Amino acid sequence: MGLSKEIDVTIFSKNLYFAGDIVTKGDLRIEGKIEGTVLCAGKVIIGIDAEVKGPIHAEWIELFGTCEGEIYASKGINLADTAVLKGGLVTKKISIDKESKVEGNIQIDKALPDLDIEVIREQRRLKLLDIDVDRSINRFSTKSSTYSNIQDVIDNPENAIFGGGWI
Repeated sequence: MGLSKEIDVTIFSKNLYFAGDIVTKGDLRIEGKIEGTVLCAGKVIIGIDAEVKGPIHAEWIELFGTCEGEIYASKGINLADTAVLKGGLVTKKISIDKESKVEGNIQIDKALPDLDIEVIREQRRLKLLDIDVDRSINRFSTKSSTYSNIQDVIDNPENAIFGGGWI
């Protein structure tokens, strides 16, 4: 008996419509329709009939369907002949099939840093709360208050967003 590697894949089926942000540390396969940000520490596969409206951050992306939003693929991306991308793309490696359609800028950066979804999540939290950050004195300021650490900002009910969920 050989050792098997555990595979962690989340699947959004063909009949699913999802509005909201997705964060996963495993791989993600999208066959339905998604509106929101996708943060994936692994690989994202967007099926031929799938549609994603919103930015995608992942290590690897295979696009067979449609994406309207910015894409950040820290390791690489494959745009299949059925792919439609309406938005910018930043990646280290790219494969573009002859019939794929791209409306946006493509940036190939061999020195692109690895994806860190926790850093992206913190940046989004600060932006959503309109927080001014002065790390030199470890101070976080909102329109109404000043805090000494980010957890105090998050725990304050005044700053609750998305029903208390954090992206």
